[in-house]
Amino acid sequence: SCVHGAGAVIRRRLYAEIRTSKLAIWSSRLAVFALPVLLLAVFLHRSGAIDYRAGLALLIAVLVLCWLAFALAVAAFVAIWNEGLKGLGSALLAAVLAAGVLAYPTFEILRGITLPAISDVSTDTADPPAFRAVAALRPAGANSADYAGGRSAELQRMYYPAVRTVEFDAEAGEIFDAALALVRQRGWRLAGSVAPAPDRDGSIEAV
Repeated sequence: SCVHGAGAVIRRRLYAEIRTSKLAIWSSRLAVFALPVLLLAVFLHRSGAIDYRAGLALLIAVLVLCWLAFALAVAAFVAIWNEGLKGLGSALLAAVLAAGVLAYPTFEILRGITLPAISDVSTDTADPPAFRAVAALRPAGANSADYAGGRSAELQRMYYPAVRTVEFDAEAGEIFDAALALVRQRGWRLAGSVAPAPDRDGSIEAV
């Protein structure tokens, strides 16, 4: 009976050794699946195939998948440690991939907590330049391109005091040509430009 009992213990140990943590398997599956979804969301949004709302929804879905993958990976580590299961590599892969995807959004969220709740700044908060050509390029239903002013202007002056009008000792036409050359040099997409004249201000709109 002792031999029989020892054989049963050995079989149980072998069985435990070949078992793989299901938590580790699912954590790696979710983390690996999240990567192409993230790349797809970025590609579709950058190419204009989907608007920012759909892109944001896909991004949120990716973040949820990564948080779930990371949580499952942590649970897998505990199970592997306590029960001696296989799957450490899968759990590590899931944790690294999930942490890599979550790192930048988490940093931006934490940074955003310290920043003012504004989405636009202007060098002239009293009479900001209006978008015309660029506004025509924006899709229907997009958020307003008009400068909010009011409380937004106060927050801008408080947090970004260096954003202000710069004055040059040069003719308006010279400044216009220099700014237009800079836009082209940097590869911005020129939406429209109006050269300055005695009866009008000059303007350059670019993306």
